[in-house]
Amino acid sequence: MSGSDRGWTLARLGLIALLCAAGIGASACVPAGSADDGREGRLVVFAASSLADAAQALADSFRVSDPTVEPQIALASSSVLARQIERGAPADVFLSANQDWIVYLDSLSLLAPHVRLPITNAIVRFSRPRALASDGRIAIGDPDHVPVGRYARDLLVCDGSWDALADRIVPTADARSAISLLRSGAVDHALSYQSDYVFLGPTYDVVEMTAGCMPDIGYFAATVVRTERPDAAARFVSYLASPEAGAVWQEFGFRPVQETGAVTSGGVAGE
Repeated sequence: MSGSDRGWTLARLGLIALLCAAGIGASACVPAGSADDGREGRLVVFAASSLADAAQALADSFRVSDPTVEPQIALASSSVLARQIERGAPADVFLSANQDWIVYLDSLSLLAPHVRLPITNAIVRFSRPRALASDGRIAIGDPDHVPVGRYARDLLVCDGSWDALADRIVPTADARSAISLLRSGAVDHALSYQSDYVFLGPTYDVVEMTAGCMPDIGYFAATVVRTERPDAAARFVSYLASPEAGAVWQEFGFRPVQETGAVTSGGVAGE
């Protein structure tokens, strides 16, 4: 099994464990025929890991404004979440860190029409203090599987540094995994979303990357067609794209989408 395959498998198992622990009732962790046990207001939101803190804050805010609904956030890479939805996991809403996985699920008739959230992001290099840019290992999301890795690879290919850095790259399951490797000291650098600064903390150096090569980083939300709560799911998706939600997104390090001058990153979603 390759390193990237192991990363995908671990992320998938982590998602299943999270769903079980939250009592969400994924088919992988409940017996066949188990009842829903009456949790009528629960809304299961599959969200890309880079959205973790902001998505939870917005779920809490939405719960106050609409107390009949209880959004619960399950986190993993967009690719893992999309595959879980494809395989029948009980998601009501999908929040993806790129459009490709939305398009993929839509091609299977698994999603209602999607919306682009009013936020964007940038890829930056986080480094340990006094770490040399020319030395040390670099954690990035696996570019063959997860959006943050594809964005990072596209940027490095565009600025001509991918080949020179390839031997130093350590692929990870998602954005937060790359940041966690940096925090643990296992690597000297991480290429990840600028918004991860809020999670990482101020003791690390932040280096902006080549602006002209920055991909168009978009976040998208859609209701899963098989949800048993389509009205509640639609209200939550609309809330995430609202001006009120935009202020919360910015609080957690995301940029308003109109500020980006990025170029579109092409290609087909990795596995």
